[in-house]
Amino acid sequence: MNTTRQRACTLLGALFQYGPTWRDSRQRSEIFRRIGCVCCNPIWTRTVRRGKLPRQRESRPLSLGISTAVNRRVYYNTLPNVTSLAEVRNWYNSSYQSMQNTLKHVFAHGMTMTVNHTWSHNIDNQEVRYVGFDQIIGVRGSANADLRQRVTITMSWDLPFGRKSNQFYNWAIRNWRVNALGTVRSGYPFSVTQASGRTNGATGTDRPDAIADSNAANQTWNQWFNTAAFVPQTLYTWGNQGRNILTNPGTWNFNSSLHREFHPLEKITLQFRLETFDTTNTVHPNNPGAQLGSPNFGVITTVNGSRQTQFGLKILF
Repeated sequence: MNTTRQRACTLLGALFQYGPTWRDSRQRSEIFRRIGCVCCNPIWTRTVRRGKLPRQRESRPLSLGISTAVNRRVYYNTLPNVTSLAEVRNWYNSSYQSMQNTLKHVFAHGMTMTVNHTWSHNIDNQEVRYVGFDQIIGVRGSANADLRQRVTITMSWDLPFGRKSNQFYNWAIRNWRVNALGTVRSGYPFSVTQASGRTNGATGTDRPDAIADSNAANQTWNQWFNTAAFVPQTLYTWGNQGRNILTNPGTWNFNSSLHREFHPLEKITLQFRLETFDTTNTVHPNNPGAQLGSPNFGVITTVNGSRQTQFGLKILF
């Protein structure tokens, strides 16, 4: 069942509409309509999935212990020759909250620009930790797909050249359109793991202890986070490091295109397109090394990103 309530008022000559909307996701929207020639639409969304989501896990999990890992499996005495069993069980919850703002403006001479910003936080307890016989807990923290900030800019411009003259050379420069898409976003979260296990194969992510602030004082590619903040925990114990407390590098990308349609015959249209991806040819850092004890721990050693250009000709009939 959906419940919606809308209100409207006039603020500085602009119509201000707002109202909460309750669905399964508990969405609340506050919408500004037409501030001058600019449309601004801030939307607040809160999604809480109370129902449990399916997840595949091993049905022969391991708790902490000193003895051999195989002997600590739950069904070892009954099925000693079976190394693993898989089952699907509903067991974890997730919560998503976001605020979305959209700014749209129509300029003179056929240009339209839209800027969208989304702030969000996605939390779940998807990570499994097995603490005893049939005792499974979900470790709560930022979801692996948590993306805090994202800004998207789109632009479309019908070039005004050659419209007011019938000179022969204007045929080549009129009716072109430029499109652009730019995206800036923060990085995804991650956790520090260990090159050598300390939990003796227990089911769950083997994270070390955190003994100091994990943020680097001067963040660089050679030290993306404070590597001295992490130390191996005591054997056969869980580390105290929280789940997904660090953030990978963000990225930004700019794509553009130029196209025009020709009409050689009444029922035939030729569409020419020139498209570039990563137009600025920007170098984007990959994720830093996250294994405690590895040579590249906390260091970004690889990059990605290269400009790609393609031409296209489409026939419409």
